[in-house]
Amino acid sequence: MTQLVSPITKFFRQPGRRKRAFLEAAIRLSFAQILVSTLPYSWWSHTLGMHVETHSELEQPTSDPTSVQTVVWAIETASRYLPWSPVCLPRAMAMKWMLGRRDVNSVLCIGILMNALKLDKDANLHAWLTVGSDTVSGADADGDFKLIARFRA
Repeated sequence: MTQLVSPITKFFRQPGRRKRAFLEAAIRLSFAQILVSTLPYSWWSHTLGMHVETHSELEQPTSDPTSVQTVVWAIETASRYLPWSPVCLPRAMAMKWMLGRRDVNSVLCIGILMNALKLDKDANLHAWLTVGSDTVSGADADGDFKLIARFRA
């Protein structure tokens, strides 16, 4: 019979790099959630990086797969254990900040659901983060969402 392993035991079995990334993710997710839920967009949007208009303005990322995998794991794991459920924007923000600290360039995209525009419904926004051509946070929403903002380091 196998024993159930508690989340705390799993945490302490992780290598030091992952433990630090998990704690950083929890702090950054909390900070992003506070910004998004309490302050106007104009007050915190500068923390996302430089707004770029066209795809040609995007710089190629320096790809470090180990750092990217560690950050993705940390954000996804910390999101499960926080007392709230971080949605796409705080997740993408926290991940962008963590990757930037590790010298991995990423692009945070914000889009609006096209059906909401056609049906005169409330705006349904979505945020996702890409590293190179890979979407690492949020579903790849290029088809359903019209891109309204793009931020790079």
